[in-house]
Amino acid sequence: MKHQSYIFFFGACALALSACSDDDFLPSITSTDVQVIADGTSDGGEYAGFYLLNEGNMGSNKCTLDFYDYSTATYYRNIYAENNPSVAFELGDSGNDMQIYRDRLYIVLTGSHKVEVLDARTAKRIGQVDISSPRCIAFAGSKAFVTSTVGDGDKGTVVSFDIESLRVEHSVAVGYSPEGIIERDGKLYVANSYNYGAGAFDNTVSVIDAASLKVDYAAEAGTNLRSLLFDNHANLWAIASGNYFDQAAELSCLAKDGKNYSYAGGIAADASSFVYYKDHIYTVGVGYDASWNATPVYTDLRTAARFDDVTEEAATWTGADIMTPYNITVNSSTGEFYITDARNYTSSGRVYAFGADHKLRWSANTGDIPAKIAFLSK
Repeated sequence: MKHQSYIFFFGACALALSACSDDDFLPSITSTDVQVIADGTSDGGEYAGFYLLNEGNMGSNKCTLDFYDYSTATYYRNIYAENNPSVAFELGDSGNDMQIYRDRLYIVLTGSHKVEVLDARTAKRIGQVDISSPRCIAFAGSKAFVTSTVGDGDKGTVVSFDIESLRVEHSVAVGYSPEGIIERDGKLYVANSYNYGAGAFDNTVSVIDAASLKVDYAAEAGTNLRSLLFDNHANLWAIASGNYFDQAAELSCLAKDGKNYSYAGGIAADASSFVYYKDHIYTVGVGYDASWNATPVYTDLRTAARFDDVTEEAATWTGADIMTPYNITVNSSTGEFYITDARNYTSSGRVYAFGADHKLRWSANTGDIPAKIAFLSK
């Protein structure tokens, strides 16, 4: 394992990124909290860097935004406030999701009931979209689609808005408290979870036509769904948290059955996040014993066209002392993985970078509850 070292600079620092061509240029991003990673990579492949969203505890208004620059191996903390000094209350409360789409950075803030829209090249604010209790975001064409726990009666909704005007246009009812949402071939797939008021759990994925925003059908899966991804075999996978009693947490696999998806089976896993890379699904999460002692949990599945042929392999990430693994993602062009650590949920977390060999390369301090990573193209 390579040893790591940090140099902390306090004071105003400017970041100037230059990409592979004269047409692609990232203007300065300012931060007063800078970590130079001695063992950090200088090769981000097709990416100039990545943003990391720190969720912050609900009600604390401590959601923050960090940035890592591949060209200088420098990690910049809490860049939003300094790049947007005129914005009151800074970024907001409870950052739950973040994506880059068409050179804009979209941040979903559940506690602030909005989607914050930034220029992805400067981290400067463009505007916001007001949506009640938003959770996750996906895109198709000129539209954005956001899951919301608020709807008619017990049901949550998917809300669409135009990415140019930032005007909300339509909404459609789905299942209980929809969480993750992804788009594929003109369809939106929505993970429904749990209705806190009714004390009822959902076990369906709502499938929506993105053009009409009408629900086609609901596919059953495991209980209390959170996040979704597709593998290269066109199978749809979902993190199912279970009901914390007699229905266990699992990774649910849905396979295409004619025109529709249906439940193919589940694999036991305590997962808070997963990522797909080179025919493998990697998960991170926390498991609890009968005395509620927490243990980090990692899963590595080799996928296959048929669920019965999926195999579980040893999941190893060496060289890091991770307390509470919260999110996992991968730079698909270099094979470098990132696992965030929420630690005790109340103080600064950490992000760990692993090589393609799953050995620690470097780590850095983050804000509270590091939750999502979004890669910025060159």
